[in-house]
Amino acid sequence: MKRKEKKWFLTSRLYEEYLNKECIITFIRSLNLSEPQIAAQMNVSYPYLYRVLRGQIDTGDAFISGLMKLGMRPEEIFLSK
Repeated sequence: MKRKEKKWFLTSRLYEEYLNKECIITFIRSLNLSEPQIAAQMNVSYPYLYRVLRGQIDTGDAFISGLMKLGMRPEEIFLSK
């Protein structure tokens, strides 16, 4: 059974200005895990991860440190200006 492609809408101001959203989405997709599994590995709640990925709320320290727990480096997470 083919998995339905998830659509993530990263529209928060923080994403638009500082985070490398394309790299983050590519990295998360490359894990081949469900969002609840990713949230557990990031040590954040699934509702929090869901809302951040869809731009409903801004990120915080928990999201950034969670990405780093998954193996992303700061230079991959943030845009260089």
